[in-house]
Amino acid sequence: MSSSSSKDGKGKMTDCHQVIDAMGGLSYTQIKMIALAAQVWSADGAELLMISGITDSVAEEWQMSSLAQGLIVTVVYTGIWLGNILSGPFSSKVGRKAAMVTSFAGTFIFSCLTATSQNTAQLMFWRVFVGTFVGLGQPASLASNQEYSPENLGLIVCMCAQSVFSFGEIYAGFLLMCDDPSLANLHWRWILVMGGLPAGLNTILCALYLKDTPAYLASKSRIEEATEYLEELAEESGHTELIGQINLAFPDEHEDAQPLSETMGKQMAVIMGSKLWYPTLASMFSAFTINYAYYGCLFAFPQVLPAISGDGTASQLMIGALCEVPGYLLGGYLGYKWERRSTLRLTFTGIAVFNILFIIGANNYGSLISKMFVYIGYYGIKMSPTIGYVVIYHCATEIYPTSSRAVGSGLVLAAGRLSAMASPLIFELIESSTGEWLLYFVLVAALAVANVYIVKFVPESYELDGLSSKIH
Repeated sequence: MSSSSSKDGKGKMTDCHQVIDAMGGLSYTQIKMIALAAQVWSADGAELLMISGITDSVAEEWQMSSLAQGLIVTVVYTGIWLGNILSGPFSSKVGRKAAMVTSFAGTFIFSCLTATSQNTAQLMFWRVFVGTFVGLGQPASLASNQEYSPENLGLIVCMCAQSVFSFGEIYAGFLLMCDDPSLANLHWRWILVMGGLPAGLNTILCALYLKDTPAYLASKSRIEEATEYLEELAEESGHTELIGQINLAFPDEHEDAQPLSETMGKQMAVIMGSKLWYPTLASMFSAFTINYAYYGCLFAFPQVLPAISGDGTASQLMIGALCEVPGYLLGGYLGYKWERRSTLRLTFTGIAVFNILFIIGANNYGSLISKMFVYIGYYGIKMSPTIGYVVIYHCATEIYPTSSRAVGSGLVLAAGRLSAMASPLIFELIESSTGEWLLYFVLVAALAVANVYIVKFVPESYELDGLSSKIH
Protein backbone atom coordinates (compact mmCIF):
# COMPACT_ATOMS: atom_id res chain seq x y z
CA MET A 1 0.00 0.00 0.00
CA SER A 2 1.60 3.24 -1.05
CA SER A 3 1.49 6.27 1.11
CA SER A 4 0.24 8.36 -1.77
CA SER A 5 -0.87 7.69 -5.30
CA SER A 6 -1.56 11.23 -6.41
CA LYS A 7 0.19 13.61 -8.78
CA ASP A 8 0.84 17.26 -8.16
CA GLY A 9 -0.82 19.99 -10.12
CA LYS A 10 1.74 19.80 -12.96
CA GLY A 11 1.22 16.08 -13.48
CA LYS A 12 4.42 15.11 -11.68
CA MET A 13 4.68 11.77 -9.91
CA THR A 14 5.24 12.36 -6.22
CA ASP A 15 5.36 8.78 -4.91
CA CYS A 16 7.85 5.97 -5.57
CA HIS A 17 5.19 3.28 -5.73
CA GLN A 18 3.35 5.20 -8.40
CA VAL A 19 6.49 5.29 -10.55
CA ILE A 20 7.14 1.56 -10.04
CA ASP A 21 3.51 0.81 -10.96
CA ALA A 22 3.77 2.97 -14.09
CA MET A 23 6.64 0.79 -15.33
CA GLY A 24 4.23 -2.15 -15.35
CA GLY A 25 6.85 -4.91 -15.28
CA LEU A 26 10.22 -5.74 -13.79
CA SER A 27 13.55 -4.57 -15.15
CA TYR A 28 16.72 -6.65 -14.88
CA THR A 29 17.86 -4.60 -11.89
CA GLN A 30 14.57 -5.12 -10.08
CA ILE A 31 14.70 -8.88 -10.70
CA LYS A 32 18.29 -8.97 -9.42
CA MET A 33 17.37 -7.06 -6.25
CA ILE A 34 14.37 -9.31 -5.60
CA ALA A 35 16.42 -12.48 -6.16
CA LEU A 36 19.15 -11.34 -3.78
CA ALA A 37 16.68 -10.42 -1.04
CA ALA A 38 14.85 -13.72 -1.46
CA GLN A 39 17.96 -15.65 -0.42
CA VAL A 40 17.09 -14.80 3.20
CA TRP A 41 14.43 -17.49 2.95
CA SER A 42 16.82 -20.13 1.59
CA ALA A 43 19.01 -19.61 4.67
CA ASP A 44 15.93 -20.06 6.85
CA GLY A 45 14.91 -23.30 5.13
CA ALA A 46 18.38 -24.80 5.26
CA GLU A 47 19.04 -23.97 8.92
CA LEU A 48 15.68 -25.21 10.18
CA LEU A 49 15.68 -28.55 8.36
CA MET A 50 19.31 -29.16 9.34
CA ILE A 51 18.75 -28.64 13.05
CA SER A 52 15.59 -30.77 12.95
CA GLY A 53 17.40 -33.50 11.02
CA ILE A 54 20.42 -33.74 13.32
CA THR A 55 18.44 -33.68 16.59
CA ASP A 56 18.40 -37.45 17.11
CA SER A 57 22.13 -37.80 16.34
CA VAL A 58 23.06 -35.05 18.78
CA ALA A 59 20.71 -36.46 21.41
CA GLU A 60 22.28 -39.92 21.12
CA GLU A 61 25.83 -38.56 21.32
CA TRP A 62 25.14 -36.45 24.40
CA GLN A 63 22.39 -38.58 25.99
CA MET A 64 19.88 -35.72 25.88
CA SER A 65 16.40 -35.82 27.39
CA SER A 66 13.24 -35.31 25.30
CA LEU A 67 12.90 -31.79 26.69
CA ALA A 68 16.45 -30.91 25.64
CA GLN A 69 15.81 -32.27 22.13
CA GLY A 70 12.86 -29.95 21.79
CA LEU A 71 14.77 -27.02 23.25
CA ILE A 72 17.65 -27.13 20.76
CA VAL A 73 15.12 -26.45 18.00
CA THR A 74 12.92 -24.10 20.04
CA VAL A 75 15.87 -21.79 20.74
CA VAL A 76 16.37 -21.34 16.98
CA TYR A 77 12.75 -20.28 16.57
CA THR A 78 13.11 -18.05 19.62
CA GLY A 79 16.05 -16.34 17.99
CA ILE A 80 14.13 -15.92 14.72
CA TRP A 81 11.23 -14.40 16.64
CA LEU A 82 13.60 -11.96 18.34
CA GLY A 83 15.22 -11.15 15.00
CA ASN A 84 11.83 -10.49 13.40
CA ILE A 85 10.97 -8.04 16.17
CA LEU A 86 14.33 -6.24 15.91
CA SER A 87 14.33 -6.19 12.11
CA GLY A 88 11.50 -3.68 11.76
CA PRO A 89 13.09 -0.74 13.58
CA PHE A 90 16.62 -1.81 12.54
CA SER A 91 15.92 -1.94 8.80
CA SER A 92 13.77 1.20 8.99
CA LYS A 93 16.69 3.00 10.61
CA VAL A 94 19.76 1.73 8.71
CA GLY A 95 18.21 0.31 5.53
CA ARG A 96 16.95 -2.94 4.02
CA LYS A 97 20.37 -3.76 2.57
CA ALA A 98 22.23 -3.34 5.87
CA ALA A 99 19.72 -5.57 7.65
CA MET A 100 20.05 -8.37 5.08
CA VAL A 101 23.85 -8.24 4.86
CA THR A 102 24.03 -8.37 8.65
CA SER A 103 21.57 -11.28 8.61
CA PHE A 104 23.63 -13.38 6.20
CA ALA A 105 26.95 -12.63 7.91
CA GLY A 106 25.62 -13.49 11.37
CA THR A 107 23.96 -16.68 10.14
CA PHE A 108 27.22 -17.91 8.59
CA ILE A 109 29.44 -17.01 11.56
CA PHE A 110 27.22 -18.53 14.23
CA SER A 111 26.47 -21.66 12.18
CA CYS A 112 30.21 -22.33 12.16
CA LEU A 113 30.48 -21.57 15.88
CA THR A 114 27.64 -24.03 16.56
CA ALA A 115 29.81 -26.82 15.15
CA THR A 116 32.34 -26.18 17.93
CA SER A 117 29.81 -26.93 20.68
CA GLN A 118 30.90 -29.44 23.34
CA ASN A 119 27.63 -29.71 25.27
CA THR A 120 23.93 -28.90 25.07
CA ALA A 121 24.23 -25.48 26.70
CA GLN A 122 26.83 -24.32 24.17
CA LEU A 123 24.79 -25.67 21.28
CA MET A 124 21.67 -23.82 22.40
CA PHE A 125 23.61 -20.63 23.06
CA TRP A 126 25.00 -20.46 19.53
CA ARG A 127 21.73 -21.53 17.90
CA VAL A 128 19.89 -18.60 19.50
CA PHE A 129 22.23 -16.28 17.62
CA VAL A 130 21.79 -18.22 14.37
CA GLY A 131 18.03 -17.82 14.67
CA THR A 132 18.29 -14.12 15.56
CA PHE A 133 20.36 -13.31 12.49
CA VAL A 134 18.11 -15.38 10.21
CA GLY A 135 15.08 -13.53 11.59
CA LEU A 136 16.75 -10.14 11.24
CA GLY A 137 16.70 -10.37 7.46
CA GLN A 138 13.16 -11.61 6.86
CA PRO A 139 11.00 -8.49 7.36
CA ALA A 140 13.64 -6.46 5.51
CA SER A 141 13.42 -8.92 2.61
CA LEU A 142 9.62 -8.75 2.53
CA ALA A 143 9.63 -4.96 2.61
CA SER A 144 12.35 -4.65 -0.03
CA ASN A 145 10.67 -6.99 -2.49
CA GLN A 146 7.31 -5.29 -2.04
CA GLU A 147 8.87 -1.90 -2.70
CA TYR A 148 10.62 -3.08 -5.85
CA SER A 149 7.45 -4.69 -7.28
CA PRO A 150 4.60 -3.07 -9.21
CA GLU A 151 1.20 -3.70 -7.66
CA ASN A 152 0.12 -6.04 -10.45
CA LEU A 153 3.10 -8.35 -9.82
CA GLY A 154 3.37 -8.05 -6.04
CA LEU A 155 1.79 -11.41 -5.27
CA ILE A 156 3.86 -13.22 -7.91
CA VAL A 157 7.06 -11.72 -6.48
CA CYS A 158 6.03 -12.73 -2.96
CA MET A 159 5.28 -16.27 -4.20
CA CYS A 160 8.66 -16.62 -5.91
CA ALA A 161 10.56 -15.23 -2.92
CA GLN A 162 8.78 -17.51 -0.45
CA SER A 163 9.39 -20.58 -2.63
CA VAL A 164 13.15 -20.09 -2.18
CA PHE A 165 12.65 -21.47 1.35
CA SER A 166 12.02 -24.88 -0.22
CA PHE A 167 15.32 -24.80 -2.08
CA GLY A 168 17.09 -24.16 1.21
CA GLU A 169 15.38 -27.27 2.56
CA ILE A 170 16.37 -29.26 -0.52
CA TYR A 171 20.00 -28.22 -0.01
CA ALA A 172 19.86 -29.31 3.65
CA GLY A 173 18.12 -32.56 2.71
CA PHE A 174 20.85 -33.24 0.15
CA LEU A 175 23.53 -32.76 2.81
CA LEU A 176 21.69 -35.12 5.16
CA MET A 177 21.22 -37.73 2.43
CA CYS A 178 24.88 -37.62 1.44
CA ASP A 179 25.95 -38.17 5.04
CA ASP A 180 23.41 -40.83 6.09
CA PRO A 181 20.08 -41.42 4.27
CA SER A 182 18.55 -42.95 7.42
CA LEU A 183 19.59 -39.97 9.62
CA ALA A 184 20.79 -42.47 12.22
CA ASN A 185 24.52 -41.68 12.35
CA LEU A 186 25.05 -38.17 11.08
CA HIS A 187 28.30 -36.18 11.22
CA TRP A 188 26.34 -33.22 12.43
CA ARG A 189 29.23 -30.79 12.89
CA TRP A 190 30.20 -31.08 9.23
CA ILE A 191 26.56 -30.64 8.21
CA LEU A 192 26.22 -27.42 10.23
CA VAL A 193 29.33 -25.88 8.65
CA MET A 194 28.32 -26.87 5.12
CA GLY A 195 24.80 -25.63 5.75
CA GLY A 196 26.10 -22.17 6.63
CA LEU A 197 28.18 -21.75 3.45
CA PRO A 198 25.32 -20.32 1.29
CA ALA A 199 24.77 -17.60 3.90
CA GLY A 200 28.46 -16.70 3.70
CA LEU A 201 28.28 -16.47 -0.10
CA ASN A 202 25.13 -14.34 0.08
CA THR A 203 26.86 -11.96 2.48
CA ILE A 204 29.37 -11.13 -0.24
CA LEU A 205 26.81 -10.96 -3.06
CA CYS A 206 24.43 -8.68 -1.16
CA ALA A 207 27.22 -6.42 0.08
CA LEU A 208 28.39 -5.96 -3.51
CA TYR A 209 25.16 -5.82 -5.50
CA LEU A 210 22.07 -5.26 -3.31
CA LYS A 211 20.71 -1.70 -3.16
CA ASP A 212 18.18 -0.03 -0.89
CA THR A 213 14.83 0.63 -2.54
CA PRO A 214 13.83 4.05 -3.90
CA ALA A 215 10.92 4.06 -1.44
CA TYR A 216 13.29 3.62 1.50
CA LEU A 217 15.63 6.33 0.20
CA ALA A 218 12.70 8.73 -0.21
CA SER A 219 11.41 7.94 3.30
CA LYS A 220 14.81 9.09 4.62
CA SER A 221 14.62 12.38 2.68
CA ARG A 222 17.27 11.19 0.20
CA ILE A 223 15.08 12.51 -2.59
CA GLU A 224 17.80 13.10 -5.17
CA GLU A 225 19.15 9.54 -4.80
CA ALA A 226 15.67 8.04 -5.01
CA THR A 227 14.80 10.09 -8.09
CA GLU A 228 18.01 9.13 -9.90
CA TYR A 229 17.47 5.46 -9.06
CA LEU A 230 13.86 5.53 -10.31
CA GLU A 231 14.97 7.20 -13.54
CA GLU A 232 17.59 4.48 -14.03
CA LEU A 233 14.93 1.80 -13.55
CA ALA A 234 12.54 3.58 -15.92
CA GLU A 235 15.20 3.85 -18.63
CA GLU A 236 16.21 0.21 -18.18
CA SER A 237 12.60 -0.96 -18.48
CA GLY A 238 12.02 1.08 -21.62
CA HIS A 239 9.76 3.70 -20.03
CA THR A 240 11.86 6.75 -20.81
CA GLU A 241 8.71 8.87 -20.87
CA LEU A 242 8.73 8.73 -17.06
CA ILE A 243 12.07 10.54 -16.85
CA GLY A 244 11.39 14.15 -15.98
CA GLN A 245 7.94 13.36 -14.57
CA ILE A 246 9.23 12.33 -11.14
CA ASN A 247 8.96 14.94 -8.39
CA LEU A 248 9.08 13.01 -5.13
CA ALA A 249 7.61 14.63 -2.04
CA PHE A 250 9.62 14.93 1.14
CA PRO A 251 8.34 12.87 4.09
CA ASP A 252 6.40 14.68 6.79
CA GLU A 253 9.21 14.21 9.32
CA HIS A 254 12.92 13.55 9.26
CA GLU A 255 13.26 10.40 11.37
CA ASP A 256 17.01 9.97 11.06
CA ALA A 257 17.67 12.18 14.10
CA GLN A 258 15.04 10.49 16.22
CA PRO A 259 15.98 7.80 18.77
CA LEU A 260 15.22 4.26 17.64
CA SER A 261 12.70 3.81 20.46
CA GLU A 262 10.80 6.92 19.39
CA THR A 263 10.77 5.83 15.76
CA MET A 264 9.43 2.40 16.69
CA GLY A 265 6.81 3.94 18.99
CA LYS A 266 5.41 6.07 16.18
CA GLN A 267 5.34 3.09 13.83
CA MET A 268 3.53 0.96 16.40
CA ALA A 269 0.97 3.74 16.86
CA VAL A 270 0.15 3.43 13.15
CA ILE A 271 0.10 -0.38 13.14
CA MET A 272 -2.10 -0.68 16.20
CA GLY A 273 -4.21 2.39 15.38
CA SER A 274 -7.98 2.31 15.21
CA LYS A 275 -8.09 1.18 11.55
CA LEU A 276 -5.24 -1.32 11.41
CA TRP A 277 -5.33 -3.18 14.69
CA TYR A 278 -7.88 -5.82 13.64
CA PRO A 279 -6.26 -6.61 10.25
CA THR A 280 -2.93 -6.79 12.12
CA LEU A 281 -4.22 -9.20 14.76
CA ALA A 282 -6.04 -11.36 12.19
CA SER A 283 -2.90 -11.56 10.06
CA MET A 284 -0.82 -12.40 13.12
CA PHE A 285 -3.16 -15.22 14.17
CA SER A 286 -3.28 -16.64 10.64
CA ALA A 287 0.52 -16.60 10.53
CA PHE A 288 0.56 -18.23 13.97
CA THR A 289 -1.57 -21.14 12.77
CA ILE A 290 0.24 -21.64 9.46
CA ASN A 291 3.62 -21.65 11.20
CA TYR A 292 2.42 -24.02 13.91
CA ALA A 293 1.34 -26.48 11.23
CA TYR A 294 4.42 -26.06 9.08
CA TYR A 295 7.30 -25.75 11.54
CA GLY A 296 5.90 -28.20 14.06
CA CYS A 297 5.70 -30.83 11.35
CA LEU A 298 9.12 -29.80 10.02
CA PHE A 299 10.50 -30.79 13.42
CA ALA A 300 8.34 -33.89 13.75
CA PHE A 301 8.84 -35.60 10.39
CA PRO A 302 12.60 -36.35 10.70
CA GLN A 303 11.70 -38.25 13.88
CA VAL A 304 8.35 -39.70 12.85
CA LEU A 305 9.10 -41.00 9.35
CA PRO A 306 11.93 -43.37 10.41
CA ALA A 307 9.59 -44.87 13.01
CA ILE A 308 6.88 -45.41 10.39
CA SER A 309 8.68 -46.49 7.23
CA GLY A 310 12.35 -47.09 8.15
CA ASP A 311 15.15 -46.14 5.76
CA GLY A 312 15.11 -43.42 3.13
CA THR A 313 14.05 -40.64 5.46
CA ALA A 314 16.43 -38.06 3.99
CA SER A 315 15.11 -38.63 0.47
CA GLN A 316 11.54 -38.27 1.74
CA LEU A 317 12.49 -34.97 3.35
CA MET A 318 13.74 -33.76 -0.04
CA ILE A 319 10.56 -34.93 -1.79
CA GLY A 320 8.51 -33.21 0.89
CA ALA A 321 10.43 -29.98 0.28
CA LEU A 322 9.72 -30.27 -3.46
CA CYS A 323 6.01 -30.65 -2.67
CA GLU A 324 6.05 -27.18 -1.16
CA VAL A 325 6.80 -25.57 -4.53
CA PRO A 326 3.37 -26.43 -6.06
CA GLY A 327 1.84 -24.97 -2.90
CA TYR A 328 3.58 -21.65 -3.50
CA LEU A 329 2.51 -21.69 -7.16
CA LEU A 330 -1.07 -22.47 -6.21
CA GLY A 331 -1.01 -19.75 -3.56
CA GLY A 332 0.16 -17.22 -6.13
CA TYR A 333 -2.49 -18.30 -8.65
CA LEU A 334 -5.34 -18.30 -6.15
CA GLY A 335 -4.13 -14.99 -4.77
CA TYR A 336 -5.06 -13.44 -8.12
CA LYS A 337 -8.16 -15.50 -8.91
CA TRP A 338 -9.75 -15.78 -5.46
CA GLU A 339 -10.31 -13.54 -2.51
CA ARG A 340 -7.65 -13.74 0.18
CA ARG A 341 -10.09 -15.06 2.74
CA SER A 342 -11.14 -17.90 0.43
CA THR A 343 -7.52 -18.88 -0.21
CA LEU A 344 -6.76 -18.88 3.51
CA ARG A 345 -9.85 -20.98 4.24
CA LEU A 346 -8.65 -23.48 1.63
CA THR A 347 -5.24 -23.50 3.32
CA PHE A 348 -6.58 -24.26 6.77
CA THR A 349 -9.05 -26.84 5.45
CA GLY A 350 -6.20 -28.59 3.63
CA ILE A 351 -4.03 -28.57 6.74
CA ALA A 352 -6.82 -30.21 8.75
CA VAL A 353 -7.71 -32.83 6.13
CA PHE A 354 -4.15 -33.92 5.35
CA ASN A 355 -3.25 -34.17 9.04
CA ILE A 356 -6.25 -36.43 9.59
CA LEU A 357 -5.22 -38.64 6.63
CA PHE A 358 -1.70 -38.88 8.03
CA ILE A 359 -3.04 -39.84 11.46
CA ILE A 360 -5.29 -42.57 10.05
CA GLY A 361 -2.53 -44.04 7.89
CA ALA A 362 0.20 -43.91 10.54
CA ASN A 363 -2.04 -45.48 13.16
CA ASN A 364 -2.62 -48.51 10.96
CA TYR A 365 0.57 -48.61 8.89
CA GLY A 366 1.16 -51.78 6.90
CA SER A 367 -1.56 -52.12 4.28
CA LEU A 368 -1.43 -50.41 0.90
CA ILE A 369 -4.28 -48.07 1.82
CA SER A 370 -2.61 -46.99 5.05
CA LYS A 371 0.67 -46.33 3.23
CA MET A 372 -1.21 -44.23 0.69
CA PHE A 373 -2.85 -42.26 3.50
CA VAL A 374 0.53 -41.65 5.18
CA TYR A 375 2.24 -40.30 2.09
CA ILE A 376 -0.74 -38.38 0.74
CA GLY A 377 -1.08 -36.85 4.19
CA TYR A 378 2.65 -36.15 4.46
CA TYR A 379 2.93 -34.48 1.05
CA GLY A 380 -0.30 -32.58 1.64
CA ILE A 381 0.90 -31.34 5.04
CA LYS A 382 4.07 -30.04 3.37
CA MET A 383 2.12 -28.31 0.58
CA SER A 384 -0.94 -26.83 2.31
CA PRO A 385 0.72 -24.22 4.56
CA THR A 386 2.74 -22.80 1.66
CA ILE A 387 -0.49 -21.81 -0.10
CA GLY A 388 -1.37 -19.56 2.81
CA TYR A 389 2.19 -18.26 3.26
CA VAL A 390 2.04 -16.44 -0.06
CA VAL A 391 -1.20 -14.64 0.79
CA ILE A 392 -0.64 -13.80 4.43
CA TYR A 393 2.92 -12.51 4.04
CA HIS A 394 2.06 -10.49 0.96
CA CYS A 395 -0.83 -8.99 2.91
CA ALA A 396 1.55 -8.29 5.81
CA THR A 397 3.62 -5.96 3.63
CA GLU A 398 0.97 -4.10 1.66
CA ILE A 399 -1.47 -3.12 4.40
CA TYR A 400 1.07 -0.76 6.02
CA PRO A 401 2.58 2.56 4.82
CA THR A 402 6.28 2.58 3.88
CA SER A 403 7.45 4.07 7.19
CA SER A 404 5.81 1.24 9.17
CA ARG A 405 6.04 -1.61 6.67
CA ALA A 406 9.08 -3.40 8.06
CA VAL A 407 7.75 -3.16 11.64
CA GLY A 408 4.26 -4.33 10.63
CA SER A 409 5.48 -7.29 8.60
CA GLY A 410 7.92 -8.07 11.42
CA LEU A 411 5.06 -8.36 13.88
CA VAL A 412 3.19 -10.79 11.62
CA LEU A 413 6.34 -12.86 11.14
CA ALA A 414 7.04 -12.81 14.88
CA ALA A 415 3.53 -14.11 15.64
CA GLY A 416 4.27 -17.09 13.42
CA ARG A 417 7.56 -17.67 15.16
CA LEU A 418 5.88 -17.82 18.55
CA SER A 419 4.01 -20.94 17.44
CA ALA A 420 7.18 -22.32 15.83
CA MET A 421 8.97 -21.84 19.16
CA ALA A 422 6.34 -23.77 21.05
CA SER A 423 5.75 -26.60 18.57
CA PRO A 424 8.94 -28.69 19.17
CA LEU A 425 8.41 -28.54 22.93
CA ILE A 426 4.75 -29.51 22.57
CA PHE A 427 5.70 -32.42 20.32
CA GLU A 428 8.31 -33.73 22.77
CA LEU A 429 5.98 -33.19 25.74
CA ILE A 430 3.19 -35.16 24.09
CA GLU A 431 5.51 -37.98 23.04
CA SER A 432 7.26 -38.25 26.40
CA SER A 433 4.05 -38.12 28.46
CA THR A 434 1.87 -40.42 26.31
CA GLY A 435 4.41 -42.50 24.41
CA GLU A 436 2.64 -41.50 21.19
CA TRP A 437 3.09 -38.58 18.79
CA LEU A 438 -0.23 -38.84 16.92
CA LEU A 439 -1.96 -36.43 19.32
CA TYR A 440 0.34 -33.66 18.10
CA PHE A 441 -1.11 -33.94 14.59
CA VAL A 442 -4.62 -33.92 16.07
CA LEU A 443 -3.83 -30.56 17.70
CA VAL A 444 -2.56 -29.18 14.40
CA ALA A 445 -5.82 -30.16 12.69
CA ALA A 446 -7.93 -28.65 15.47
CA LEU A 447 -6.09 -25.34 15.36
CA ALA A 448 -6.50 -25.18 11.57
CA VAL A 449 -10.25 -25.71 11.87
CA ALA A 450 -10.53 -22.93 14.45
CA ASN A 451 -8.64 -20.52 12.22
CA VAL A 452 -11.14 -20.92 9.37
CA TYR A 453 -13.37 -18.50 11.30
CA ILE A 454 -10.60 -15.98 12.07
CA VAL A 455 -9.69 -15.18 8.47
CA LYS A 456 -12.81 -13.08 7.94
CA PHE A 457 -10.88 -10.18 9.51
CA VAL A 458 -7.99 -10.37 7.00
CA PRO A 459 -8.50 -7.49 4.53
CA GLU A 460 -9.06 -8.04 0.81
CA SER A 461 -6.97 -6.07 -1.69
CA TYR A 462 -9.93 -3.90 -2.69
CA GLU A 463 -10.36 -2.85 0.96
CA LEU A 464 -6.81 -1.50 1.34
CA ASP A 465 -7.40 1.85 -0.31
CA GLY A 466 -10.13 2.56 2.21
CA LEU A 467 -7.78 1.69 5.05
CA SER A 468 -5.07 3.91 3.58
CA SER A 469 -7.34 6.94 3.34
CA LYS A 470 -8.45 6.47 6.93
CA ILE A 471 -4.86 6.22 8.18
CA HIS A 472 -3.75 9.35 6.37
